[in-house]
Amino acid sequence: ACPVGFFTVEGSKQCFKYWNDYPRNWEESKFKCMDENLVLASPSDEAAIALRKYILDEYGDRVYLWLDGVVPKGRNPMMWQRNQTELRRDNPLWLRGEPMLCSKHEFLCGDLCLLMPIVQELVTFFPTQVYRTWDCAWYLGATLCEAIDV
Repeated sequence: ACPVGFFTVEGSKQCFKYWNDYPRNWEESKFKCMDENLVLASPSDEAAIALRKYILDEYGDRVYLWLDGVVPKGRNPMMWQRNQTELRRDNPLWLRGEPMLCSKHEFLCGDLCLLMPIVQELVTFFPTQVYRTWDCAWYLGATLCEAIDV
């Protein structure tokens, strides 16, 4: 069972904690989790769709969650930072057209981070696709942390 103040979703034993007190960029979300002795969430593939549904049901539409994945300078594969495993391009959880990587305009491209947009239209039209890339510096994300020693 998860500690008080945390939640889990169907198909998962992971314990998550959600903050939407104000928008953070990816790095600030990571540090918020560290300040709480937690880590930025890395939902299992089996939990990702249920996690999006839980956040939509509990916290409403138009929530954007930063997750633990990063594409450094937009050129390499998306990597889960905690265990340095690849979130493969052919993973069926990517939204159509994702992951976006830099190509022609590389000089404009910074780090790209993993975002889970909780948007009703996306849930309706893409019920099994939950991930997209976004500029890590943008202040649009809520923070989803995970307890790793429960």
